Amino acid sequence: MCRSQRFLKLQLVLLMFFFAAVVILKMIPSDAVLSKVNSYQCEGLDLLDQASRFHSKVLSTHDSYNTTLTKRLQGSTETVIIKHYLHNITRAHNNKLFQVIQDDHIHESNWTNYKHNFEAKNELNYTFLITGEDICTNDAPHLLIIIPSVVNDVGRRDLLRKTWLRASETNSWPRKRIQHKVKHIFLFGHRSKRLESDWQLLSRESLLNNDIIMADFEDTYRNLTVKILVGLKWTLKYCNKVQYVLKVDMDTFINVPIMMNLLQYVQNNTSSATFVIGLLHSYKKPLVVRKESRWKVSENEYPLPFYPRYLYGHTYGISRTGIDTLVHMSEKISLIAPEDAFITGILPKLAGVLRLTAPSFTACCKKLEDCQIVWDNKVSATQIKTNERFEMLWSNIVMNSCEHKDI
Repeated sequence: MCRSQRFLKLQLVLLMFFFAAVVILKMIPSDAVLSKVNSYQCEGLDLLDQASRFHSKVLSTHDSYNTTLTKRLQGSTETVIIKHYLHNITRAHNNKLFQVIQDDHIHESNWTNYKHNFEAKNELNYTFLITGEDICTNDAPHLLIIIPSVVNDVGRRDLLRKTWLRASETNSWPRKRIQHKVKHIFLFGHRSKRLESDWQLLSRESLLNNDIIMADFEDTYRNLTVKILVGLKWTLKYCNKVQYVLKVDMDTFINVPIMMNLLQYVQNNTSSATFVIGLLHSYKKPLVVRKESRWKVSENEYPLPFYPRYLYGHTYGISRTGIDTLVHMSEKISLIAPEDAFITGILPKLAGVLRLTAPSFTACCKKLEDCQIVWDNKVSATQIKTNERFEMLWSNIVMNSCEHKDI
């Protein structure tokens, strides 16, 4: 029997004693009755008051203990709950949700020399022609999804809007609850010599959807690094209460509820809150391309023969403090064209941002991997080239079915 129960019992006994005393004292002369009753009343009420105060103290102590225990367990309880939702991922990937990326192929002294010898001043002061400044104003998101796009791909944008983007932003994902606010932006520069016409087209689309950001840089593959950094700078200026940014390509599908659980789990279980996460590129020693191609980087731009290990560019997430750190570092070093190698490899390496690889990121490119999205084994699937395949994947999620069995 606990203390609180014992003292409740004591109160009842004292009350019974008090009323029994009143009955007995009825046989005593009236003057004596008054005297005795008053005496017993004082003693009984005093005892009851003491018992009541002690009982309150016990309850207060109990509540205090519960509060302390709740605070102590809150983090671990949240982790357990989140990990429950990630069960299918852990089952599919041998209990590995993520791990830290290490570089053993480049000596640290090379990084020091590179950092000092290739300093630059990149203010990235591009003008936002369509600002989208009110996108995050009324309801600041927990997760901001940045999708680089091109002007003439409006059909795919509309498809994304009516499928996984809408479901994640209206908390209407089939059979899942999204506890935090999600928002997205489509990010643009302009085509060569078509700034005015591109601005007019995108302005009309922005009026309809309020999800367009356009800046005055030329939109080319070689400028993709600039494009993503402009998106991160927009985030710091207009959406700075966000907790995570997720960069997503137009041909990529995101399982948003599972993605958010994974990001929160990583946040709770890493040594640093400053990180970038995605799927580690398969190259153990990523070789710098010197020959003429879209990926060419000259020795004047980047002198080392290898990149640090980096993430696939289809999908990667950055924590809030990671955004600040990467943007700050990008203003001090020469920019290079391969966006994934620069933003998820070089910048984090130089800035001390944790690089994490998660096997549930960026499944490609077979029908089987579409089913992995449906069964919550993956948080993303990419290289979905046709709208028909995109619609089929979303339909499978809605119907909770797929051609392949759970894997």
